[in-house]
Amino acid sequence: MTRRFSRHLQLGFLALLGLLQLQAVPGHYLGAEHDDAQYFLAAHALARGEYRLGIGPGEPPLTDLTPGWPALLSPAALVGGSPGVMELWAWAWLVLCDVLLWLWLRRRWGDAAALAGAALFAANPLILSRAGLLMSEIPALAVVMGLLLLMDASPAPGAAAGLCLSLAWLIRPASIAAYPMAAAHYAMGWRAARGAQARRRWLRQAAIAGACAAAGPLLWRAWARSVGGELSEVGELATSFGGRGAAAVLSVAASNASAAAELLGRISLPLLPRAELAGAARLLGLGLAAACAWGLLRDKRRCGPALWLLAATTLMHLGWPWWYERYLLAFFPVLILGWGAALPEKTRAWVLAAAAALAFAVQGRAVTAQVPRSAPELAPAYAWIRDNTPPQALFAAPLYCRDALYAARPFLPMPRPGEEGVRALARRGVRYVLWQDPADLGSAFGSDSPWERELSAWRARLERPPFRQVYRQADGLGRVFELVNVTKVTGFLGAVK
Repeated sequence: MTRRFSRHLQLGFLALLGLLQLQAVPGHYLGAEHDDAQYFLAAHALARGEYRLGIGPGEPPLTDLTPGWPALLSPAALVGGSPGVMELWAWAWLVLCDVLLWLWLRRRWGDAAALAGAALFAANPLILSRAGLLMSEIPALAVVMGLLLLMDASPAPGAAAGLCLSLAWLIRPASIAAYPMAAAHYAMGWRAARGAQARRRWLRQAAIAGACAAAGPLLWRAWARSVGGELSEVGELATSFGGRGAAAVLSVAASNASAAAELLGRISLPLLPRAELAGAARLLGLGLAAACAWGLLRDKRRCGPALWLLAATTLMHLGWPWWYERYLLAFFPVLILGWGAALPEKTRAWVLAAAAALAFAVQGRAVTAQVPRSAPELAPAYAWIRDNTPPQALFAAPLYCRDALYAARPFLPMPRPGEEGVRALARRGVRYVLWQDPADLGSAFGSDSPWERELSAWRARLERPPFRQVYRQADGLGRVFELVNVTKVTGFLGAVK
């Protein structure tokens, strides 16, 4: 039996969920994931009418970061532009996800179960931990949720669906998993349509959607190539898998599936994370994934697009040679729909509400109660740099966007390692290198990834001339090296002043 509530009561409940998520803002300091610092800088650049980071001399246009999320952040950059303002804007996108999920579920289940499903999403510890972060997963999820709502029509309006696909890709290229879902929607609708006129309508909307969906990636690629860049994801895949063979793909798939299952099980338990629970969490996660798939297959008529989205997103992440916890966010709406579809209608709202309460009881409360990590780990190193180096001194660092924000000095990325890399630093006029060993690059290949090997090579090279250590943080996390004897390195009179 479907229980109905007044619209004001439902909106009030959603507002309470948004306020709960506000308690978790910010999840960590700006720049803790480095990409968030890039988005911050890119948004400010767009507000100035350009698209470059603006933290180093002679910077080329920014071609390895799609402009969707920076463009959506740019209004906040124009209105003050402080990290706090942008974090509140990012939180608003999370609230939008809550509302869109509620609308999507409400069309299928009614009021009570839809509110319980929205609560299961909003109060989950993983979702709460991402509240207010300047990362692209949440806004991309909001656009994909809008696309799912459009697909409740027969057929989905082609222009709106295609623009959603383009925008989702420009925000987060991993949203390309929504493209097969849209293609399946139009293909299956065309096949089921009766009569020539109905089929022509499906074909027309599909063609419009395809043209609009292709516009975003094609226009971005054309602009990037016009300024000497290329789509970075293609190069990353080639670099990661180069020369490894088919066995590496299977290894990556197994590693990512295990990590995703463990995370799904862990955030569903009313217990704080502990290493000894990893195996049990992995089994629980596999069971929850199976329950979702069974529910979607059980109700294919109402869950068709979500089933295609789940399949495409799963295949993409199984073959992608990185895994971060934030990747699981893209699965959440479909997981909740599948779990609800697997439950009897009479108990659906109660079970989903109980699951939401369990997820929030310990881990969710811990996220909202924690003191925000507002100070970066290298705060002492940044203070030393500001006090002991000239304002124009040029630095290089692996996490150069984050470091530029806090050190208030111009920064460049590290070049490829080796003696040519040292000469490249000298030619660019780099005087210092700020070094911190990244905790986890997220590669499924671990220490055997190309990026880990490059970092290891640089770590060893900095210990020898022409570098000398001029500062070491008390806890050893940050070190500053000065590049000396530059004329001997470059072979010409170009010493760094």
